[in-house]
Amino acid sequence: GVHSGELDASFYFGGVSSNELLSVHLRPLIYRVAAPADWADRIDGAQWDEISQLPWIGTPDISTHTRLVADLFAQRSLPPPNASVQADDEGVIINLVISGLGVALIRDDVARRLERIGDVVIWTRAAIDTSLWFVCLERRANEPMIAALLAMVRKSWKLETPSITEALATA
Repeated sequence: GVHSGELDASFYFGGVSSNELLSVHLRPLIYRVAAPADWADRIDGAQWDEISQLPWIGTPDISTHTRLVADLFAQRSLPPPNASVQADDEGVIINLVISGLGVALIRDDVARRLERIGDVVIWTRAAIDTSLWFVCLERRANEPMIAALLAMVRKSWKLETPSITEALATA
């Protein structure tokens, strides 16, 4: 990743807790637990332990999705659900849910649109609030390529010029 130097910069969602990173907050995000539409009876009124026993579409261990799911269940003293299938692309994850292979975290705006057209059902007992960030190593922020990238991100996301606190990662 960015810390190891494998990546110069990255989009990241979740909490940023490293003081080595320059973190540009792009937007808040909400994730929902979404299931195949024909599972409505299975999840309507389901408890946390029942949801954890359903087949899940998992993501690689290093994925923020994996951490979000683990944290969601840990807050209720439950182990993370076991993934019956694994994918690392949001579009693939969505298609696997629609196809009936399991439940997964899907961004709220996408999940609501898919629910409106009858492709998925949202389990209403869970919502995960997080944020989308653009991050790079603070010590590299003035390198020409990274500075240009930061400027492009700020312009694309219509952000103001950086504040002094931007260099400090916040959760």
